[in-house]
Amino acid sequence: MPSPPGIDALVAIGVVLFAIFLFTREKYPLEASSLLVLCLLLLWFELFPTPPGLDAERVLSGFGAEALIAISSLMILAKGLETTGALQPITQSLGDMWAERPRLAFLATLVMVAVLSMFLNNTPIVAAVLPLLVAVTLRAKVSPAGILMPVGYATIIGGAATTIAAAAGRLGVAVAAELGMRALVTSS
Repeated sequence: MPSPPGIDALVAIGVVLFAIFLFTREKYPLEASSLLVLCLLLLWFELFPTPPGLDAERVLSGFGAEALIAISSLMILAKGLETTGALQPITQSLGDMWAERPRLAFLATLVMVAVLSMFLNNTPIVAAVLPLLVAVTLRAKVSPAGILMPVGYATIIGGAATTIAAAAGRLGVAVAAELGMRALVTSS
């Protein structure tokens, strides 16, 4: 019979549940919620440094991982493209295509996101394409429900083609390099 979880595991579960609660409330900004959760974790590990060797510096070292920084940067880029309206001409063109030939437009969208996800991370692509697709499908009077899931799967399939795009691939390459294995090139 497995041993019951220790106090550290229970605190971690509690912090995760608290974070989920905060993230689901629109009343609290995501940035403030994230910072509060991070401060709670740092405070816990500073006051109760168990297991030995796990201190605030070690907890924060995970935020410097190359894969995490790349994913975060791409998410910022996707939000910037959406906010500035740089994707508006593409939305207009896709909207016209969806109105005239929805099946061809759907195929073109799937191919586009699959190819993009071979070179960029899947999450930012979905984040950038999601508002675009919702706007296009509403404009073309097509239900977005049947479009968004296949697009998500297309990004997964495209991202699995290389270690550049898939977060798991990038993390796997980083861990392998830390363990002394031959470094793989993950980006140009």
